[in-house]
Amino acid sequence: MTRAKFQEAKDRLDGLTLEKGHNGRNLTPDQRAEAQAKFLQTFEQTANITVSARAARVSRTTVYHWLEHNGPFGLAFHQAEGVANDVLEAEAYRRAVSGVEKKRVIFYKGEQVGEETVREYSDLLLIFIMKARMPDKYRETKVLQHTGADGRPEIPLAVLDKIFSEADLERDD
Repeated sequence: MTRAKFQEAKDRLDGLTLEKGHNGRNLTPDQRAEAQAKFLQTFEQTANITVSARAARVSRTTVYHWLEHNGPFGLAFHQAEGVANDVLEAEAYRRAVSGVEKKRVIFYKGEQVGEETVREYSDLLLIFIMKARMPDKYRETKVLQHTGADGRPEIPLAVLDKIFSEADLERDD
């Protein structure tokens, strides 16, 4: 390469921000934009950072760097995350309510005698969907209250009687 061609190539690269991508290769701004778009497109369908990074041919570390240092990418990622969550929710709903068809092999006395197609539903997914959509009705959390409305401790009388009897005191209600 002649000195003039080297200088020309160097001048073209001046001002370009290069960053390391997968396998240490450098990304130009155009390549970065393309990789980010591919990542986001894949992430919307898979909800998986590793799979999406591989599809975009960048490392997970690069994706986390973009999330930390690139505001527009972070916003786009947040939007893609919403789409990915919707995709997951729709799939859970389909499996819970519409079910999935599965082939079963039928055996009789150790020999295959046929096949049948059955539709299976996921009760567990339906439970999770109901808990997410109607938490007031289906939540499992319990409220444990140690004080009454007046702020005084609510202790069962039998427990108070035992405490006071062991201390040889009388309870003052």
